[in-house]
Amino acid sequence: MVEPFERVYTVTDYWDGPREGVAAYGGAPHLYRSVWRRDLDDWDDDRYFLCSITPAHAALAFEDWAIWQRFAEYYRGRQAPVPASLADWGALPEDLPRHRQLRQLLAPILAVARDRCFVARAEFRSLGPPREAGLFVPVLEVRWTCADSLPDDDLPPSPAA
Repeated sequence: MVEPFERVYTVTDYWDGPREGVAAYGGAPHLYRSVWRRDLDDWDDDRYFLCSITPAHAALAFEDWAIWQRFAEYYRGRQAPVPASLADWGALPEDLPRHRQLRQLLAPILAVARDRCFVARAEFRSLGPPREAGLFVPVLEVRWTCADSLPDDDLPPSPAA
């Protein structure tokens, strides 16, 4: 049986593809983080650690993602200002207080331990137009399939934590 595509709610780290965020797995929100292969010193192309999160935690992640989307839409095709602190990147000035608060609330959620996760293979597909000028905010779906965890798999800390 072919698994259905599910919703990708957030993409909070992107390097040659989604590396971290929140997506549905089996219909429930899960944190996903790309597997880092120590033996290759690189990201695995399509394997991810998945960890379930509560609906309340997912709501915090969705709220912070909405702040990022407003920021990206405002600066689409324009040069975004460099913030004083890297932690403030991705928020308009009026959203900064809540963005900072959400970052503090999300930090323990993003600091997941490997033993709370399982590994799955991801097939992402875009639902939107190709990359436009300015900041890129992908609209994605993902299909998860079973994958093995390998001895050299590493769960790096979240860049957002």
